[in-house]
Amino acid sequence: MGFERYAWLVVLVSLAVAVASFSIYFYLEKHSGDIGYPSQLPGGYKPVSVIRGEEAVAATRGLHWNPSDIPVIRAVIVTYADGTRLWASRVSGDACSVLARMVSAMRMHEAELPYTAPIEHSVDGVTVYFSMDKRTGGLHALWCSHGLVIWVQLGASGLRGLETIIEYYKSR
Repeated sequence: MGFERYAWLVVLVSLAVAVASFSIYFYLEKHSGDIGYPSQLPGGYKPVSVIRGEEAVAATRGLHWNPSDIPVIRAVIVTYADGTRLWASRVSGDACSVLARMVSAMRMHEAELPYTAPIEHSVDGVTVYFSMDKRTGGLHALWCSHGLVIWVQLGASGLRGLETIIEYYKSR
């Protein structure tokens, strides 16, 4: 009977340590200053430029009509060798609500914006909005995931690159 109690105690302590480790990992991932990004896209395309910190926050806010209304608290902007550009922003409040407001505003002001009204699609089980740049014909995708608002300008890796980025953020 003594060995069984000891075995159960070891199992319970192991589970508690595992839960604590995962909790700490996810807390640090969410609250640390870094937002991760895929190190490579299909075709071997790697980042050629990475902007972080206040510069990335200011650049992200600066893309919007009312920069002070954008609740970005951390951001990363990554440009890959194939031309794919990724903006990932941690926002104060609910990221999916922020995204919903963005999509609504883009639809309402489509005539004044350089982007078409976003169209909703499901990609790998994630709701993604697609919009075309009216100036270049480039395709853009935006969605929310784990407290982040993510915008991707597709490059030569195309939808395979987008799927890689979606999968990366789904697993975070």
